[in-house]
Amino acid sequence: MAASSRHPIAHHWGRGVAEVKDGQLVEVRAPADDPDPSPINGNLVSAVTGKARIGRPHVRKSFLEKGAAAGGAGRGAEPFVP
Repeated sequence: MAASSRHPIAHHWGRGVAEVKDGQLVEVRAPADDPDPSPINGNLVSAVTGKARIGRPHVRKSFLEKGAAAGGAGRGAEPFVP
């Protein structure tokens, strides 16, 4: 049986109730007492777990190698690396 819990949350667009199962966010819905809930609550799970989400920070390869001394010459032409 999956361990499930609910947590009240606040975010930029208002309030929500987050449901977590086995450590994973599975749903965010409006609190029962919210007269005008944000529809964005329904998109928060995909914002956190969606395929388009970058799992860790990335930087341009030259910046990783040379820091600020790399300048911006590689912008748009070089790869990003974790």
